[in-house]
Amino acid sequence: MAKRVQPKPGSWLRVEALLESGDPEFVDELRRIQDADRLGSFAKVFFNDKRVASRRLLLAYLNAPFNAFRHEAFLKRLFKIAEAAQDDEVMAYFMVGLDRSIRREKKSRNRYDWSTRESWVEEFVRTPRGTTMPSNGNPFVYQNRMTGEPMAASSPEEHERIFLFSLPTRKYLRRRVWRYFRQIGKKDGDRYVEGIRKGLALYTDRDCKDGLAMLDNWSLVHALFRHSETIVAKSRSWKLAEGRSLSELRSAPSFAAAWAKNAEPLMSLLDDAACRPVRQWCVAVLQEQHADAVRRTALERLLRWIRSEDDELARFGAELLSRSSSLGSVQVSTWLQLIREANSEALPVVCQLMQQTLSPNVVSLKESVEMACSRSVPTAELGLAWLESKTPQNDRDFRDLLLALEAESEFIRPKLAELVRQKLDLVQANRADWILEYLDSRHADVREIGWTWLQQRSEVAKDYHLWQRLVETPYDEVRLKVIELLHFESEQPVFANKNDLLWIDARNLQPDRIRFLWATALLNIHRGGKQKPGIVSAIVRRLMSHSEEANVLLPILAVALRSVRSMEWRAGLAGIVTLVEKNPEVSALVGTHFPELNLI
Repeated sequence: MAKRVQPKPGSWLRVEALLESGDPEFVDELRRIQDADRLGSFAKVFFNDKRVASRRLLLAYLNAPFNAFRHEAFLKRLFKIAEAAQDDEVMAYFMVGLDRSIRREKKSRNRYDWSTRESWVEEFVRTPRGTTMPSNGNPFVYQNRMTGEPMAASSPEEHERIFLFSLPTRKYLRRRVWRYFRQIGKKDGDRYVEGIRKGLALYTDRDCKDGLAMLDNWSLVHALFRHSETIVAKSRSWKLAEGRSLSELRSAPSFAAAWAKNAEPLMSLLDDAACRPVRQWCVAVLQEQHADAVRRTALERLLRWIRSEDDELARFGAELLSRSSSLGSVQVSTWLQLIREANSEALPVVCQLMQQTLSPNVVSLKESVEMACSRSVPTAELGLAWLESKTPQNDRDFRDLLLALEAESEFIRPKLAELVRQKLDLVQANRADWILEYLDSRHADVREIGWTWLQQRSEVAKDYHLWQRLVETPYDEVRLKVIELLHFESEQPVFANKNDLLWIDARNLQPDRIRFLWATALLNIHRGGKQKPGIVSAIVRRLMSHSEEANVLLPILAVALRSVRSMEWRAGLAGIVTLVEKNPEVSALVGTHFPELNLI
């Protein structure tokens, strides 16, 4: 038998103090109280407390699972008091809580027909045993389904599957709460709509996590689909009709005439509902019965729907916005905020409406860049289109343009980087820092455009400060390209165009940075195979003219000589032999750094 877990009981003194102060911790403390008689007496006092804070705490308690140990009398008396007082709001909370207290599960069993000798697997639905909290003195211990022995709940989720009252009692109570609202609907349609709306807003997606769970919500299905031919009520539970599926389920509410009188309750429910089937039902009823009211939906509400996390509601809001007569009154600032906050499913429609409604002139260059940098492709495309018509006027505009290099959309970023390059190229200025912004970008596609730009701007390439910074680049492809351009021929000018390629005189660069560049390239085990033999040759040529650097250059050369790749160690060995032949004074140092070589 599992270890019994005894929860810490609550304190009545603390319950009374928390209720007096309206503290939200009151609910947790009350749920720990296990004195059933005192709880039963407290029900009337608690319900009749007319303070706003006390009312809020009452509703918070009813919104918690109905599984607080020894609270049967408390809940039953609250139910009867609320029913007698005709408190529709409290009864709506009971409606949701009781719907949540019963959950069936799908099971399968093997069947065999001896007459035909055929076997098959049969699926069926049943209410699992062990969902009733036992009166065993411990609220966290329930009965094992297989052995009948008490077992401790291993997690809060497992404890949430057990409830107060027996299964027949729970079924009776949920039928009784629906009968309460049905009687209201027969007498006063407006009151029914308002009361049931409060309950429908309390259901969550967890209450309808699948089709079976949704059908287990007795009152919810009555309210939304009572007259649907897709489902039938049998044995005090909802089931699919023969040959039907939930995909065929359409809105068929109880008291449809009451819902058809006014669209505002449905609009309000659509704002507040936390359950997807409820929102889908609201949209369907609005489109069927309130088409004119839907077209006149307030702009503020449409924008709120477009920002919703629910994809279907956001698409519905965007569709209504495209037909709204208030479309022309949306301010530029509102549009810009909307594309930052809108649901991704609604963004294509929102961007299309912006392009149709706004002139590019009312959007600044910086705002266009911000849009173009968006991860959303529709937003980025619109920002790119508007940016094409902008011309930078000052340094601030140039800085704003360069922000576009950090665009998040991989599809838009190359186009955007090329557009920015074209606009900056129109400025007749020697701005090496602009090209460096490209070459230092964290995005490879931007660096590639920057390198092409550098090859086209020979006046910028003459700036040796630019090359000093590029020597320290952390990006492999830029580093290897720089290595290919390094030359040490003394008869060559500082910069020239050799075979239609840039090349630079490495003598004008700081030696320590050149050594750093060589070392990082030789130590790179993933890239640079074609450039490494050239690096070895460059090191050898440097040693021939600067033998005093042997102590720092020979360890770098050793990296190539001791490589496992044949191309590299052969180049390193040939370089060492050439160096010793042409510069014998470094032989002793070579022997020190390469003791494994026999140079005799």
